[in-house]
Amino acid sequence: MDELIFLETAEPYLWNGKEIKRNKYLCYCGKEFFARETNVNTKRVKSCGCLKSKLLSKRNEKHNKSETKIYKKFSDMKQRCFLKTRKDFQYYGGRGITICNEWLSDFMSLYDWAMANGYEEDLTIDRINNDGNYEPSNCRWVTMSAQARNSRDIRSSNTSGYRGVSLDKSTGRYLSNIRNNRKFISIGYFSTAKEAVIARNNYIIDNNVKYYRIQEV
Repeated sequence: MDELIFLETAEPYLWNGKEIKRNKYLCYCGKEFFARETNVNTKRVKSCGCLKSKLLSKRNEKHNKSETKIYKKFSDMKQRCFLKTRKDFQYYGGRGITICNEWLSDFMSLYDWAMANGYEEDLTIDRINNDGNYEPSNCRWVTMSAQARNSRDIRSSNTSGYRGVSLDKSTGRYLSNIRNNRKFISIGYFSTAKEAVIARNNYIIDNNVKYYRIQEV
């Protein structure tokens, strides 16, 4: 990176057809570029942009994992949350789903968590609470088929609005159940759908049942 030099103060400039009275500085850092006076005075401008690229390159060189599958999964995660042009953005960033600062600011933080929590190259990252963010307490590594099962829309025939909970019309009570290792497990009958889904959530937690998400109630 070349040394940043301020060459001169530019005249007030036009922005969307309106004259902006705040001045810009003509700067040089390998190439000439303009920077707002306020950004120069507060030292927010440090380069023409090459410094950011250099720092990013250094970070990639430091962890040496920019070509790995897990780094590509991380990049894909960021795009789902922040890239509005992605078709699936509406299901992630469009719903307010984001990534915790710990992972977003430091890929190695995510990498260390992944290595300690069952990461394998054929697995995909899954949010336990589908309405929660990407963060250590809400994520795990699962197979694509398991994630598809968890993200599948609730069938129109569902009588409760919750997965694994159905209304028994003969009793007027709600049955809570789960399928685990190809076995149908009845958790019990409850007065309300919310009580039934809470019991199901607790069963998943207490028995460490993999591949099933905790549902919001």
